[in-house]
Amino acid sequence: MLVHKWEQELTLLTPSIEVHSFTVIGAIGINKVVALMTMNGSMDGRAFELFVEKFLVPNLWSGAVVVMDNLSAHKLDSIVPMIEDVGAFIYLFILILSRF
Repeated sequence: MLVHKWEQELTLLTPSIEVHSFTVIGAIGINKVVALMTMNGSMDGRAFELFVEKFLVPNLWSGAVVVMDNLSAHKLDSIVPMIEDVGAFIYLFILILSRF
């Protein structure tokens, strides 16, 4: 198999360290970042609950609007009451894909 010189150089530039994933989740308002959390690994339901309970809800206000997509973690039964208890509203954004 013929290997181009630039392919060999790219292979040599590949880091030999183990790469770990991390997640950044946040909420923004018109004038500021309302809540921000980072974590190792990927987001699951328990991690999202923790974000809402410890980071988001303490910074929400009556009349705030929280927009979320249809990630399964956003649909946990515990999420809606935590947000609505401070007088905020929830809108679930459902992305509809088309074939155009």
